[in-house]
Amino acid sequence: MNLKKLLAAVAILFLLGSAAFADVWIKDEGSGKVAVTFTHKDDAATEMAVIGSFNSWVEPGVPMARNAEGLWELTIEASVEDEIVYKFFSKGSYIFDYKAPDKKDDGFGGNNGLIVVAEVLAMQAAGVTDASGGSAAAVVPQLPGARKKLAFGTFAFVESDTRFDTDGGFNPLKSTVDAKSVWKLEGDVVGKMPAFFEITFFDGSTPVWEKGGTSIGDGLESLASGFVFNPAFWLGSGTRPSLDKFRFGFDTKYLAYETGYGETWLPGRDSVLWETVAAEQTVAGLGYSSFRLGSALREVGDFSFDAALVPNRSLNDFYGLYAYAKAAYGDYELDVQYELRSLTKTEPLKIFEILSRQDYIVGARGYLGMLGLSGQFLLSRFTPGGTAEALPFTDKMAAALKLDYADFFELWDGYLGLAYRGIAAQLLYGDSVAELGDPETLGLDLGGSIRLGHWLRGKLDAGATLSSADLFVGNIAVTARPGLVVDVSLLAKRPLTAELYADLSYDTLPASGEAAFNFVQAGLAAHVGDLVPGLLETVDLWYGLSNGATMWNTLLAELGFAKGLTAQLGGGLRSGDSVANPIGALAGVKWLVPAPAAKSPTLYAQFVWNMDPYDADALTGFDLTDNLPTSGIAASQTEAALRLGITWDF
Repeated sequence: MNLKKLLAAVAILFLLGSAAFADVWIKDEGSGKVAVTFTHKDDAATEMAVIGSFNSWVEPGVPMARNAEGLWELTIEASVEDEIVYKFFSKGSYIFDYKAPDKKDDGFGGNNGLIVVAEVLAMQAAGVTDASGGSAAAVVPQLPGARKKLAFGTFAFVESDTRFDTDGGFNPLKSTVDAKSVWKLEGDVVGKMPAFFEITFFDGSTPVWEKGGTSIGDGLESLASGFVFNPAFWLGSGTRPSLDKFRFGFDTKYLAYETGYGETWLPGRDSVLWETVAAEQTVAGLGYSSFRLGSALREVGDFSFDAALVPNRSLNDFYGLYAYAKAAYGDYELDVQYELRSLTKTEPLKIFEILSRQDYIVGARGYLGMLGLSGQFLLSRFTPGGTAEALPFTDKMAAALKLDYADFFELWDGYLGLAYRGIAAQLLYGDSVAELGDPETLGLDLGGSIRLGHWLRGKLDAGATLSSADLFVGNIAVTARPGLVVDVSLLAKRPLTAELYADLSYDTLPASGEAAFNFVQAGLAAHVGDLVPGLLETVDLWYGLSNGATMWNTLLAELGFAKGLTAQLGGGLRSGDSVANPIGALAGVKWLVPAPAAKSPTLYAQFVWNMDPYDADALTGFDLTDNLPTSGIAASQTEAALRLGITWDF
């Protein structure tokens, strides 16, 4: 054996051996069925779930449990023909699995994990065996330099939606057929040239009947002819397919290039404490280019580096760019970013003559054992000679400092943060309020959690925000969210968890007629699994109380039965001076059809009355924020709806 063959064999053995540490394991159970086991390491997390195509992306996903090694673990049943798209999910946040066998664009500037079951099994069969000589369960990583084939995905639905007026009766208003189909194609076109295309095949709402408008006869005639002669055009309300998002590039050892235009987003970016380029905020518009260090330059010995230059025409067609560089060594990290917007849209040679905006951002992070310290600083600059540029330095700056601690035994963790934002400080490519806070404020945040025995964990998140014209004589708004996490899964010998919280506020200078102390809202989420094997598998409950001008109580339940069948029930009670209908209710059912050849669509039916907490984008799941319907207490309080539909998401 010559040296090249020896090195190749060693590399392959190393890659196959490293598979045993992968986050996803697959076991062939015969008869076309497989067991897919997800594991994830997060010592600080108090809850973790997996969410994805296998549960129609319904939050909060399928809960994971700690295994003997302290890893979060979940096993699901799947088919050999399945393509599973997924993420981890914890406390309202989606987490990409960087050790996934493959990845797929999530449409929001990031990626989902991707498991093509048949391909993984084929790689395992090529030579990986476990200690007993059988097929190993670990996912085999793709060999370096291998071409990533083009993969197709879609989110599509067709739905019949009939609305009723409940103000003083129950009167039909209209009936429509709503439909949308977005096609996504991602992979290497040739060699190492990745591309992403998103095409809206159809997107429309077509009336079948409307009070005072389309008659039932005309609507049914249009419905029948539309589905027979030109279904896509009819479902799209007469709109032709359009290419909405496009990205293309190439990857080399020393340079990774990407370009895009239209409705696709600029590449998002998380810095030390802030999301400096929001992943879902700035559309590409007239286009962008991203020049980033290639893989061979990102790791040099014990150091890791990342740097990119992203010129673009994404800010109302003005010329602009952002550039960043990050260096890390062990537990220490330094990050710098610069961004600008020019005053010209038409003269490339004059881009740098007058700049309407510039941002200078610096951040650093370090860990010493269980203690971490992070800091971020921003200085915004404006048009020379302008009113904004003449403001004092402190009005154009923002800064944040955070100290956090998590012990190795998961007994307690905590954080303390301090943040300041001047009246003119802002992020050119980010959500300034979400990341920096309100203008002209000084804020203090603290919180943490502590284990109270085997089954309980107490939590607290609190903050104080000082806001005034001269910053030191105004109102101090104090907020607190005490909470409790209960996990008696070991005692009950089945998954059994609950989490509750309450939001409280206190203002030192309350508005006229307002109380200084307020009980804002409260919520409870509970989950129980493995109730009746083969019949009732899971029950999830959400209770929310909003204590504003209108008090709004909601209780929602989701019962997961065997064979992919789920029932949904809910009710709400309003009280207050401006309430039209005090009581709301809903009932729904959905079925994840076990048809891998058809990509396992979901059939669903929903009836809502004076409340509608369903997610308008995800369709079959509840849209909740802090266990309360996101759409607010007034939404749909004089309307009912009956919806029947089918959806695919893969």
